[in-house]
Amino acid sequence: MNINQQTITQAGITAASALGGAMASRVVASKLDAVIKKPIYRHSLVALVGIALIAAGNTKETSGKIMQSAGTGIAATQLSEVLKLALTPKDKPMEDGILKTAVGLAAPETVYVESTTPYDYYDYEEVPNDTEQTMFLSGSTSSSFAEV
Repeated sequence: MNINQQTITQAGITAASALGGAMASRVVASKLDAVIKKPIYRHSLVALVGIALIAAGNTKETSGKIMQSAGTGIAATQLSEVLKLALTPKDKPMEDGILKTAVGLAAPETVYVESTTPYDYYDYEEVPNDTEQTMFLSGSTSSSFAEV
């Protein structure tokens, strides 16, 4: 194994291309929603485009490696969506287990319940104020001082 600047750069380009392909494939699949109504067909079509990019890329050129990496990201992302759709029952959620974790199905939504009681509420605006307010510099007009 030979790790140097060139191999690290190539690995970074490969990873970035795969990530970019995966992100772009999600956008394309969501935009195709208006054209192709069934999600399994839509994701399968985008996955086939990714596989075609992998097959068409020339590994001897940098652009071909980028194209293959992007195709890998596209195919992997969309094929995982196809597996989710194919393996998830329509009438009930998938049971917890390795398969659910492997295909990346979402966890159930957490429901938060408010637990404050009405006894915690104290309206400070309604508190009667029985103390007399003194005005600022009111001592200067007090009768205890001599007039000037």
